[in-house]
Amino acid sequence: MKSVLRTVALLMSLMAIETSAQSDYTVRWTISEIFRSGIVEVEYDFNVGSSYIAAYGAVTDFRGSKRPSTGSCYVTEDNGVFCEMTIASGGFILDLDESLNGDIRVLNGSGIVSETGLATVSEIN
Repeated sequence: MKSVLRTVALLMSLMAIETSAQSDYTVRWTISEIFRSGIVEVEYDFNVGSSYIAAYGAVTDFRGSKRPSTGSCYVTEDNGVFCEMTIASGGFILDLDESLNGDIRVLNGSGIVSETGLATVSEIN
């Protein structure tokens, strides 16, 4: 019982500490040539690790509604970036060149490509 109380006390003290996480980069892409899934914009905070890049962000549809999304990326041999992202309805792949523009491939719930479009950088911070 003391162990449980200590754990609860530790968690409560950690929650009381105000922290602000800083991402390494934030990138927003405008999406074109995607119609059925309704994706018009994706935006991610990227945290660069020693070998891989963690991504946390949101997907915006044509109604302006945002859905949370997460994923991971890596730098390719030709200095591009390859990412796999998840959303509630499936996911998508970003296959980007060194300027961070490139292809987006939307995946259905079974992991099959259902649409292919273009991702164009609109903002980098």
